[in-house]
Amino acid sequence: MATIQAPSMRDAVYQGPQGNLSIAESRVTLNAAEVGDVVELLDMPIGMRIHGVDVISDALGVDVTVAINSGDQSLVAAASHAAAVAKSVPVVPYSTVADGEKITATIAGGAATGSLIVLFKYTAVGY
Repeated sequence: MATIQAPSMRDAVYQGPQGNLSIAESRVTLNAAEVGDVVELLDMPIGMRIHGVDVISDALGVDVTVAINSGDQSLVAAASHAAAVAKSVPVVPYSTVADGEKITATIAGGAATGSLIVLFKYTAVGY
């Protein structure tokens, strides 16, 4: 099992004034990512309230599923990415509880190859 770092792990996450709705974008190209691989998408500061997640992907492979978490909190349950995906998932608002909390995607079901783009809609609420 490997940990794959998306280029977005090095991006700064903007903390807007007065909790303005913001979007953080993560993009990664997977090359035969294996079952159980964890893709680190973003590091979020503490006190960011996540309101929704948009997921866009190529057809990643037969039986491939992707689940998206923030720390231990599930944001998007494992769903099929065997065919191309473009969906918006509202989430019960969740605030990050640790500085540098990692948002991750976990690969299951088969080897994943192709583009995965994840957009996080959040507000800065503090802690």
